[in-house]
Amino acid sequence: MTQRLPTARAFANSTAKMSIIYRGKSGPKMFEVSPGAAGAVVGGAALIATVALGASLYVFSKDSLMRTVLNGQAQMQYAYEDRISQLRAHIDRVAGRQLIDQDTVETRLQALISRQMQLENRQALVARMSEDAARAGIRISGATKAAQPDMTLTGSVAPSRALPASATGFISPQAKPTPDGVSSKRPEPLDGLKTDRLSQLSLPITRHVIPLLLDDAESAAKVAAARQMDTLKAIEMKAQVSARTYRTMLDQTGLNKARFAKAMPKALAGGIGGPLVPMTGTEAQVFEKSLAATQTYLRESEGLSRIVNALPIRRPLPKGFETSSTFGGRLDPFTRGLAMHSGLDFRASTGTPIKATADGKVVQADWVGGYGRLVEIDHGFGLTTRYAHMSGFAVNEGDTIKKGAVVGYVGSTGRSTGPHLHYEVRIDEEAVDPINFVRAGEKASIE
Repeated sequence: MTQRLPTARAFANSTAKMSIIYRGKSGPKMFEVSPGAAGAVVGGAALIATVALGASLYVFSKDSLMRTVLNGQAQMQYAYEDRISQLRAHIDRVAGRQLIDQDTVETRLQALISRQMQLENRQALVARMSEDAARAGIRISGATKAAQPDMTLTGSVAPSRALPASATGFISPQAKPTPDGVSSKRPEPLDGLKTDRLSQLSLPITRHVIPLLLDDAESAAKVAAARQMDTLKAIEMKAQVSARTYRTMLDQTGLNKARFAKAMPKALAGGIGGPLVPMTGTEAQVFEKSLAATQTYLRESEGLSRIVNALPIRRPLPKGFETSSTFGGRLDPFTRGLAMHSGLDFRASTGTPIKATADGKVVQADWVGGYGRLVEIDHGFGLTTRYAHMSGFAVNEGDTIKKGAVVGYVGSTGRSTGPHLHYEVRIDEEAVDPINFVRAGEKASIE
């Protein structure tokens, strides 16, 4: 049976608000939908669409939020990792700097210890030069004496300021003379090593104070080295002047230097030695050069001084005693004929002390013919002196005497017309004019 569609009039008279026509195999069918049902359907569809849209938005917003959170966490992680890397790098830099500082302190400390040893060896050399200068008759005012070994930092750190091991931050080998090993009974430091700044420092000594201590020790070492150099230079200059003076005196006597050629090596011979302490650098080269020059001048001066001390260049009587007769031809006071006078006559009162004009050995002290009481002294190198007409002796034959020692007293014994001193100088037993020797001594301001 075929169902017909309602007519327009029927739709018009119907109460339905919505009709749905469905055409199937069996023919068209019409469904009527009430307004309520249609509203429910539309509302349901809208609700479903809204829920679907909300779910989609939630899913998308959740993924974005998670990504944001994850990105923030990743950035924080990266920031922390960067900070940790920076801190590690800073720690490495600090540790490296500390290692460098430690190496620097150890290097400076070892350099100071070596410097101290060098200064002590130099000090011993300077002291020995001072002793040699004194033996040669050279006086150096304020000459530095040899100091006892001082194994602190160049002697500039007092025991109360000794650096503790904890302050340095490192441990040195036990064999090295570090401040930890300073003895409580400590010798005096070398001249020039001051502790003015160090005395103002208060314990505990931290690693920040160590550079100050090293600076003070280095400065003190420079002062000590400069003073040693000044002393050595002073000895060198005075030894040079002394050697020149002795050479001039020797020349003024008119003696042939070949006479002393064999004696000079013996006079200059002397033992030298000691441990090898190499010195490098400009300062060491200057010190070595000055030391070599000083040794040369001192040895020459010492040798010449021994020869000059054997030269009869001093006066047997002080200045003021007139010469009554000179060396050479004269009228004999007894025969009034021409005769040879072999010496100098000094007018003086009886009992005036007569002094030796040079070092030597008394080879005769006796009455000798026309000389009366005579003292003869052998000075070596073929030189002898005679003192005649004495009233008495002050020495005996065989005595070794020094220049200026009293040998006897003025008199008028033997072939003499009155109190006076007859003084002779002989070279290889031949009488020579004593005035040349006396004048050489006077030019050198020797009494």
